[in-house]
Amino acid sequence: MNTIDRLSGHSIALAHRTRSGLEAASSHLPQWLSAGAALSLARSGTKVATTLVRRNPAAAVAIGVLGVGVLAYRMYRKRANAFDAATADDGVTADVAAENKSREVRAVRKRAQRKTTASKAARGEA
Repeated sequence: MNTIDRLSGHSIALAHRTRSGLEAASSHLPQWLSAGAALSLARSGTKVATTLVRRNPAAAVAIGVLGVGVLAYRMYRKRANAFDAATADDGVTADVAAENKSREVRAVRKRAQRKTTASKAARGEA
């Protein structure tokens, strides 16, 4: 009976371990299914896009140009909104902030002129 008890104890322990392993796997199952569905959707979408580009290259170029335009407009609006938010925080209107915007000024050194009688005469100082 000792061997039978030991075997039944092992089988019960194995069943418990299997059950806990399945419970752990079932908690990750929805994630795996959604990842698999996303991959298959991306693969089929790539096939459709490739077929469309091969059949209609002009349409693909037009869609690309449109996409670049939309992205450029979005960046423009984002920058404008950030500027408006920054001026609203300071209590300064956008027009005043644009006028007070700092500008880069480069120093330009002029050549020194000799003050001779000939140069004074040319300038009308003599």
